[in-house]
Amino acid sequence: MLEWLEKDLEGGVCNKQIAGLVAAVEAKGKILSPRGTQIFFWLNNLSFILNKTKGALDALIIKKDLNEGLESRIEDLLAQYEDYTWAELNEKVFSNESAEPKKRMEDFNRKFRETYRGQKIFRVMNPVLAKRIRDRNVELIAPKYEALLKNVGSTGKHDKTVKYSVEDLTETLNKFFT
Repeated sequence: MLEWLEKDLEGGVCNKQIAGLVAAVEAKGKILSPRGTQIFFWLNNLSFILNKTKGALDALIIKKDLNEGLESRIEDLLAQYEDYTWAELNEKVFSNESAEPKKRMEDFNRKFRETYRGQKIFRVMNPVLAKRIRDRNVELIAPKYEALLKNVGSTGKHDKTVKYSVEDLTETLNKFFT
């Protein structure tokens, strides 16, 4: 019995079980489509595992590197989420400075509406993770949108094309996953 307890304290048995669970989650996620569904499946499940293993880490039942690996994977998934969700908006609107400001604003409105509709289907079960994603979305999009607004405002032709103030946009971004 002491040998089993020592293995547990070193993280042997628990680490293997948790690693097996993480591998199963990774494998299940690979069969999902579209990519956004995969990302949210992994984020929700790996975040749940990480939260549950933090107590075990405190009790020295699992090794610290397992939790660090989970945290690193979640960070990678957050970057994938940002790319999946915002790449087209960044590319076609924010980085396309050669287009007329009015056209860029119209493109923003259309693409943001599409993105918002798509995001409404996803749920993030961990409220801390959901807030983290919302905060990152605001940090990523609001400053670029504010710069676009200034650009459009300088043309004097923005009355009908501007659908959001920066505050409205931030409020809408903060509705994701609620």
